Parts: sequence; structure tokens; C-alpha cells
Amino acid sequence: MNKSALLLLLVVGLLVLTDTAVAAGRRRLIWDQKPASAEDNNELSDRLSRRWWEVMQQINEEEQ
Repeated sequence: MNKSALLLLLVVGLLVLTDTAVAAGRRRLIWDQKPASAEDNNELSDRLSRRWWEVMQQINEEEQ
């Protein structure tokens, strides 16, 4: 094989290995996360919606 073909094989191999490692890391993070309780979900949802309304009010006040 010539040098350019070997270089191409090396680059493709590294891309495949890198992509596989990144995907495995993502799967591991998702797998390790514990499901939140219903109370935690509700609390987080309430905090996010309150913050969203606060930001929207600030934007409206700045526009006026």
C-alpha cells in the first residue's frame, strides 16, 4: 500500500474510535443518572417557569 492509503486508513480509524468513545461516554452519563422523584420534577418545573416569567417581565419593562 502506498503512504496516502495508509494515512487515509489511519484517519478513518481514529475518527471511528473517537466517535465510539464519545458515544459511550454519553450513554454512560445517561445510564448513571438516577430518575428524579415527582416532587423534584415539580419543584424544578416550578422554578424554571417562575424564572422564565421573571425574565419575560424584565424584557417587557425594558422595552417600555
